[in-house]
Amino acid sequence: MFKIGDYIMYNKSGVCRVIDIADRTFGGRAESAPYYTLEAVYGTETVFLPVKNNSPVLKYRAIISKDEAANFISEIPGLLDRYIMNIPVVEQRELQNFYKSLIASDDIYEWLKILAYILNKKRTMLNGGKKLCQTDKIYEMKAKNLLYGELATALEEDKENLGQELDGKYMK
Repeated sequence: MFKIGDYIMYNKSGVCRVIDIADRTFGGRAESAPYYTLEAVYGTETVFLPVKNNSPVLKYRAIISKDEAANFISEIPGLLDRYIMNIPVVEQRELQNFYKSLIASDDIYEWLKILAYILNKKRTMLNGGKKLCQTDKIYEMKAKNLLYGELATALEEDKENLGQELDGKYMK
């Protein structure tokens, strides 16, 4: 169970801070149940999530530790190389579902796979004078927001600065 003040990763809103834990009644139910009240760290939404959660849709977890974040960043070059070497062939009509499944996984390594896939596309397309499709741009932004938000929070750094640093080093 999380405590007030804890940071958690919620797959719909990114990094959130627990601001309250209280019994609530939703959807006309007769019984109340304990819910977390979450405040998005890099957004404006307030989210209510059940403390006892068995839903495959409402995924949330503790954010990674500072050491895990630092280790992950040090692994990025090798991971990108490995992911790019094993890029799946995804038909354009299946692209959105491919990205959605990786985003929904709630896993920083899966979010990096999205960025590797798009990075590879950028490198290939730039040589041919083409640009990314809108779906690529949308999911690149979603993956970066989730990944960079979690890393920045874990490392206690500014998300924008960290994002610029990582983009400059690895996403070209």
